[in-house]
Amino acid sequence: MSKARRVRRSAAEWQRIITEQESNGQGPQAFCEEHDIGLASFYAWRQRLRPGGESAGGAGGDGGFVELRCVGDNTPGCIVIRCGAFAVEVRPGFDAAALRSVLQVAGSLTTSGV
Repeated sequence: MSKARRVRRSAAEWQRIITEQESNGQGPQAFCEEHDIGLASFYAWRQRLRPGGESAGGAGGDGGFVELRCVGDNTPGCIVIRCGAFAVEVRPGFDAAALRSVLQVAGSLTTSGV
């Protein structure tokens, strides 16, 4: 990797890079060398975007993201979070700490193959 040039990337760009690396089956070091990406930066962003990382908003397997969409009765402000085989309905006034705990458990069950 060339150390002469620094590229600033958004969180969305890093998520795309991480998803691409995970889906192509290439190891992180080879992928980063091929794409001229700093390996330390790659690992730092991968950790940051995972559940429990700096900016994690939920659990969802190795990618750190979950699908959010409105379904059902379309209650204003209501969302359904799908995490593998699990779905959690979140309505206005929810307890954020309880939701975080539920998503962590669902994410760990999903990644362990349950």
